[in-house]
Amino acid sequence: MLIDNAAYSNFKINNNTTDIEAEFKKALKIRKENNIYNAISLSHLHLSEYYSNLGKTSEELKHLREGYKTSKLYNTIDDRFKILKKLAIVDSSHAADYLNEYIDLREELILSDRKTREKFTKIRFQTDDYKNKNKKTDQKV
Repeated sequence: MLIDNAAYSNFKINNNTTDIEAEFKKALKIRKENNIYNAISLSHLHLSEYYSNLGKTSEELKHLREGYKTSKLYNTIDDRFKILKKLAIVDSSHAADYLNEYIDLREELILSDRKTREKFTKIRFQTDDYKNKNKKTDQKV
């Protein structure tokens, strides 16, 4: 993780492309070998940005597609959002598909968040109700 983060920081801050490709690929290899699934899609995303910077669209697209597959397989939603946005730009012939999936994923996330909030609200209400009943029972005794 540190290798990828250092390479990405060096690439973004200093716009340094010297040896960056090797560092990104090394980080990806380590993540794959050690089954660090939640970070593999991020490595592909970083490689895609690197190739985009160099104007190598086919390599950029290759890593975006690999990152997409990995993010979908291991459910790394933040990475999938980023990748879908980039895919819509780079692979314009399928932009509508990527954007529709982005919207569907966002709606799914909003619905899930809403359900979680409703559960906590229900628990809070039940807890307050339980406390009130206990107070009334204590007052009677």
